[in-house]
Amino acid sequence: MADELTIEQAMEAVNNPKTRGATLYAIAAQYPQYPQLLEGIANHPRAYPQLLDWLWNMGDPDIQTIIAARRAEESSEDSTSGTGQAVPTTSMYFATAPADINLGTPSDAPQTAAYNPSVPYDDQPNKTPRNNHSLVVALIAGAIVLVLIAVITTWLLTSHNATVNTPPVTSIVTTTFYQPITTTSSTSQSEPVNTTTDSVTSSDDSSSTNAVDPEAEAKSLLDNQLAQDASSVAINLQDRWTTQLSAKKYGVPWEGHDWTYQDIWNEFTALRNQYPSAVLVQGSQYSSFGLGPEWYITASGVIFPDADAALSWCTSQGLTDGYCFAVRITNTHGSNTKHNR
Repeated sequence: MADELTIEQAMEAVNNPKTRGATLYAIAAQYPQYPQLLEGIANHPRAYPQLLDWLWNMGDPDIQTIIAARRAEESSEDSTSGTGQAVPTTSMYFATAPADINLGTPSDAPQTAAYNPSVPYDDQPNKTPRNNHSLVVALIAGAIVLVLIAVITTWLLTSHNATVNTPPVTSIVTTTFYQPITTTSSTSQSEPVNTTTDSVTSSDDSSSTNAVDPEAEAKSLLDNQLAQDASSVAINLQDRWTTQLSAKKYGVPWEGHDWTYQDIWNEFTALRNQYPSAVLVQGSQYSSFGLGPEWYITASGVIFPDADAALSWCTSQGLTDGYCFAVRITNTHGSNTKHNR
């Protein structure tokens, strides 16, 4: 959306089956503090898969239940009928109305029609049972779907840790789960070849030790990562708002500790594991950072429509200003950062 919506306009847009998926995302990014609004988006026929993934990762059990039910129901109908027409879990897109918001009833809000995200709203049929036999079959199918929903929901809620709250954008890097740098060495020891009562003679190559310099290895990994992410940043993030998660330089103290290359690499890999779209940027590559080439910047890689949406994401992740703020990766624009104060 070009302009921010008021909460009343956002509620009306969510209740409109013709609202585009991009608009739904912008509403979710603008009003993450209203879980009932997010439930309405989760029920919307044009909520696309990546948006549903993002809503799932917010960790709200009610939203996860809606999404799990929706996916199970769509999968069941696709496999049994071949029509692909999924029926929303509620007649309105809001599961419940927020206590402090007057929802009203928009004139174009759906009341009885069943919606399919892949079919235009105007072409949707109203489903009515043809005869008693069809009603019995529908009841049996509904019971099976409810059992499947209960099993899938229980499994998802117990096995999935909702630690990633990544908005619905395509990751600009291939997801790779890294391991921290550790010092490795190998040692071989040969047995004595001759033994007498007075002495023991050992072979000249009785022992050897091959040690890897962990600092050199960590710096090499960091530099390789910079080169790997450079083109992705230029294509996908340049002149767009994202969030900065870290800025580290070798030997510079942070929280009472002088950082090494191993520390910087291990922090980046930990952030990358938590936020798979995260990228590494050289401090001098873009003027928005205002740092030298020896600085390693970790950006979340998540694209936001503006700085306020980026700051809302930081808040939703529980990250304070020292660990997350809005940044526009650019060499041309004027205002490039914004902080939560």
